[in-house]
Amino acid sequence: MKFIKNIIKMTKLIFLDIDGVLNSERFYQVTPFYTWDLFDPKSVELLNELIINNKALLIIISNWRNTYGEKLIKKVFKKNDVLTKRIKFISEIDKEKGVIEFIKSMNENLKKIRYVILDDELPDSLSNLIKVNPENGFTYTDYKRANAILNKK
Repeated sequence: MKFIKNIIKMTKLIFLDIDGVLNSERFYQVTPFYTWDLFDPKSVELLNELIINNKALLIIISNWRNTYGEKLIKKVFKKNDVLTKRIKFISEIDKEKGVIEFIKSMNENLKKIRYVILDDELPDSLSNLIKVNPENGFTYTDYKRANAILNKK
C-alpha cells in the first residue's frame, strides 16, 4: 500500500485517458506525418502546464495500459515531451470502475485530495470529469475547467 500512502501525501491528482485527449481527429487531419505514437503538441503543453501549476500526480487510466504497457507508454510520453516524473498507473482493471473504486477507496481523504478526470468517453455522471471533445483533444477551455476543479476551495 506504499502507492496509497504516497497518494495521500499528494493533494492533486489528474486521471488521464490518452486517445481523444492527447491526440484528436483535428490533429490527425492536419498532421501529414501522423503515427499512432504522436500527440498533439498543444494538448501536451496544456497538460504539462496543468501538472506543473498544480504539482499534480498524473494517473494513467487509458486502455493503452493493457495494449502497450507501462514501459512503452513512458517511452511514448518522453518522445512527446509529456512530463513523466509524476506518472502512476492505476491497477489493471476497467478504467471507469478503476477510477470510481480508487476514489471510493480514498473517500476519507477526499477533502485533502483534489482530482480531475480527463477523458472523452466516461459517463457525464462522474464527478470532476472534464469530458474532452475527441475532435479537438485537450484544449485551453478544458485546461481552465480542470485547473478550476483542482483549485476549488
